[in-house]
Amino acid sequence: MQNYITEFWQLDLPVGWETEEEEGVVSLYDPDSSGTLVLSASNEEEDISDDYLEELLSEHIDAGADIEDVEYNDFSGVSCCYDDAEEYWCEWYLRAGPILLFITYNCPIEDEGNEEDVIESILESLALPNDKKLH
Repeated sequence: MQNYITEFWQLDLPVGWETEEEEGVVSLYDPDSSGTLVLSASNEEEDISDDYLEELLSEHIDAGADIEDVEYNDFSGVSCCYDDAEEYWCEWYLRAGPILLFITYNCPIEDEGNEEDVIESILESLALPNDKKLH
């Protein structure tokens, strides 16, 4: 595992995984696999509320998606997974104080579940950078 650190978050990246960063959006992927984990962050003026997270997920809630509460170290929020016509998707809306993370994972439907354990281990390592720890 290697530690990957940005201004707003850090996580452990499995050996062999690669990263691409463009305009604050970071894509993480195993070049030998078909899925991609994408993270973007923003620093809001106030702490992120439950209502704000629900508003972000409203389209999925209205469509009947199963919403799950999640917590990864410094971050907590909600997630949901769904299929569209060709791909399997998971989305996470996480917060730590005023920091909002939007994370997606997608892969072809036929590969659903292949990377579930490794994606979960990556997310379980997610934390604020040491200089941003909330007190």
